[in-house]
Amino acid sequence: MLFYRVKPNNFGYAGTKDKRAKTSQLVSVSRVPPHKLWNATRFHRGIELGNFRFRPTPQKLGQLRGNHFRIVLREVKGADEVITSAIESLKVRGFINYYGPQRFGTTSIPTHTIGKELLKSNWQQVEETL
Repeated sequence: MLFYRVKPNNFGYAGTKDKRAKTSQLVSVSRVPPHKLWNATRFHRGIELGNFRFRPTPQKLGQLRGNHFRIVLREVKGADEVITSAIESLKVRGFINYYGPQRFGTTSIPTHTIGKELLKSNWQQVEETL
């Protein structure tokens, strides 16, 4: 965006995105005409713009309504009823992702460590860390 001399503080967004995922996000840009943004994407592979609209206020950190994921399961073993039940539970209740430093939002709690202990079924260590 330097080509159009747009300052970073002209952009607003609700949160950070995963590095290793295909993601989309609502982003606000002030004082830049939509056609300039549209033209800028010609020089950046993997960036698509759409759903332009004008709003009176910028997008700000924390204005997320949650994340939605498409999950691919491979080589799942188990009874069909159990797998179907688990998938339905995940759809309805969701899942808190403890497994990376980006998740769960604090630097004072090492969430990646909590995730590791969960995978090892060390429930006491998980409780003490929280």
